[in-house]
Amino acid sequence: MIYEIILTLFIGIFSGFLIAYLCKDEIVKIRNLTSWFVIITILFGIGMFLAGLGNAGYTLITISIISLISYIKSFDRKWTKV
Repeated sequence: MIYEIILTLFIGIFSGFLIAYLCKDEIVKIRNLTSWFVIITILFGIGMFLAGLGNAGYTLITISIISLISYIKSFDRKWTKV
């Protein structure tokens, strides 16, 4: 259980920074869409955990971490250079 949580956090954070780095100018354009995507994936992830579907819940939480990092980095002027 704890290994799955640590792996989910590690993969989500690493992938989030990688995607935010590779898509610097695009993350500013889709900032509003990303905020809604974060909220929806967190809600569905919690729903999957409550329904007993742990693997789908971990997948949705990983996607929400990736989207959250991209959303946060879209406000950083040094990161996006826009």
